[in-house]
Amino acid sequence: KETYKCDHVLNHCKSNVVDEVKKLTQDRGADIVYDATYLSSSFEKSIQCTAENGGTWIVLGDFARQGSVEAEAVKKRHAKLIHAGLSKYTFNPEYESKAKDFFQQGLKKAADWIVSGQLKPHISEIVQLEEVPQALEKLKKRQTGPGKMVAKIH
Repeated sequence: KETYKCDHVLNHCKSNVVDEVKKLTQDRGADIVYDATYLSSSFEKSIQCTAENGGTWIVLGDFARQGSVEAEAVKKRHAKLIHAGLSKYTFNPEYESKAKDFFQQGLKKAADWIVSGQLKPHISEIVQLEEVPQALEKLKKRQTGPGKMVAKIH
């Protein structure tokens, strides 16, 4: 809470996040919910945390496409659905030519925010370059905890 200046931190393993969000928002729900889990079980809960009549649910990847259970649940809440996937820049010929510039600009902006202190990424583990294969296995098995894993090169 202190490091990231958060008013509230919820642990989905220790509490009912939907109930906690409802309590914190006087039963309204959050205006914006960003779900980057890629898990259907998480989607169900995070959609319930999204404010009805005007909230926005943001999802990564190719999930919640029109007609899906998730898209219908968001629609039923009269909330907005945003797909934040970047795959279009790697798999769609229309965007492939724009990909390099898009990613370079995004990385530069993120680096600027880190240097200025506006963005403080949480690094859970630093590994040596030769340890990357083992680190990737840990990621696949969800054994890394919250935050980013960084490979140290030198």
